[in-house]
Amino acid sequence: MNMQEPYDVQNDFLNLPDDSEHGFAILQQRQYAKLEESWDLQNQGWNPERNYVETLVIYDRVNGLGLLSDFHDIPHSDTEFSEFFSKFRFHASFTSKRLLAEYARRVKLTEVSVLELDQSAKDAIRSFVTSIREKLANLSINENKMSSLMKKLSAFELELDLTRTRTEAFYQFVIEASRAGREENEEIQPILKSAERVFSLFDKAKKAFVAFPPWKETKKITGPNEHVSNSTDDQDIPF
Repeated sequence: MNMQEPYDVQNDFLNLPDDSEHGFAILQQRQYAKLEESWDLQNQGWNPERNYVETLVIYDRVNGLGLLSDFHDIPHSDTEFSEFFSKFRFHASFTSKRLLAEYARRVKLTEVSVLELDQSAKDAIRSFVTSIREKLANLSINENKMSSLMKKLSAFELELDLTRTRTEAFYQFVIEASRAGREENEEIQPILKSAERVFSLFDKAKKAFVAFPPWKETKKITGPNEHVSNSTDDQDIPF
């Protein structure tokens, strides 16, 4: 069993969700289940616990998550490791549960992604988006993340010009902004408060149950449709 553990860990790394935070949560659960199996077998020493810690720390560092930044220095002596592991186990378990809850919330938020907004709601949302963009420009984040966030905001603003508005771009913006601003928690709060106001307007809007392709799929359109609609409302076209 001990000879196969490295291969099992490698397989776990290769079979995780693309979302690295969701992947961390899944990996933690898998590794803890293995740890409990080792306790049932009454393995001696701290090797199973060290494998558990090292696997999660490696994943955290490779993906640049910063979820375990306080635990990157793993003690060598068993006496120090005992206290270290007690704190680590609680932190990793709590973090995993929190990330799973956040993932479930994101899935729920994007179940209905097409809304019919009246003009007053659109005007209010545009005002909030303008405010968000101004606050975002003052955030201390790197250029690539800033560019990605601005693109998502711009993509969402284009959706506001349509009769039916897809909300994926805005949800993805909020998710990415929350992650980018994790180290600047006080700076990100005004943006998240404005985002909550936008969410409240989403909640009041009429939901349009239309079989639109996902927002990200619009980039894959390579040419015009051969079918010409008789409708004169160009705003109903979902791209």
